[in-house]
Parts: sequence; structure tokens; C-alpha cells
Amino acid sequence: MPSRRRPRALLSGDIRLPDLGLTVRAAAAETGGRLSLIESAGQTPGTGPRRHVHTREDEAFYVIEGSYSWERGDGRLTATPGSFIWLPRGVPHRFIVGPSGGRMLHLFVPGGIDRYFVEWQAAIGSGETDDDAITELAGRYGLAYETDAAG
Repeated sequence: MPSRRRPRALLSGDIRLPDLGLTVRAAAAETGGRLSLIESAGQTPGTGPRRHVHTREDEAFYVIEGSYSWERGDGRLTATPGSFIWLPRGVPHRFIVGPSGGRMLHLFVPGGIDRYFVEWQAAIGSGETDDDAITELAGRYGLAYETDAAG
């Protein structure tokens, strides 16, 4: 007999990661591993992640407020409210928060990368955030940072 799937409503229990400016809205543990949904907000204008590649999940972004400058593959673009960006796994990318800040949703399919951010937040709390430690942590989640001059 096939298992029954039940809808879920996640009304509370968000995981806040204040040092990263992230809130996990739906963790892989809550979605049966199907996806992770993370919101970013309150990050410093002009900042963003180093250029990187996801090897385990596809990633999509939806801009709610503000603007972001994007590098994806060999292209560049500016994303404003209502912009949707789809990045299949294996596409190098990064974004920079625009001058007025921003807020966006990050969707990862399949889920699981939310644990990377939770562990990174814990590393910040314990003072273990040098580049080597974060690169090693990222590698455990199939995330590779590029080491170019722009990153």
C-alpha cells in the first residue's frame, strides 16, 4: 500500500541565523528532504557570498525588496523586486546586495543545504570561521567556493 503524503503548514519554528542575515523558513527535515527555503534580509549593502558552485542542489531566488547584482555562469544582471533567478546545480554564481539592501527567498531542491547555514552560524558563535574552516564545512555539503580575484 502506498504511503500517504500529508500537506504541512509551518506556522512557527523558523530557524533564525542572525550573523548570516538568514532565516530558514522550511528545513529539509520538515519537507522530507524535498526542498529548503531560506529568506535573506538585513545583509549589509555591497556584501554577498563568494562565487561558488552547488553540486547537489538546484537553486532559485525570488527578490522581494531592494536589488541585487548577480554573476551567474558568464553573465551578469541586476535583480529587482519580482525577479526570479533559476540556477541549475553546477552553475558558478554570486550576488551582491544593492545599495538600499534587499530581501529575497532562496529555494534549494533537493533540500539539505539549510544544515550548512545552521552549522556556519554555530561556527561563528564558537569563533571557528577562518576561510579554511568554512571551505571545509562547505565541501561537506557539496558547495565549492571559487578562488578567483573577484571572489
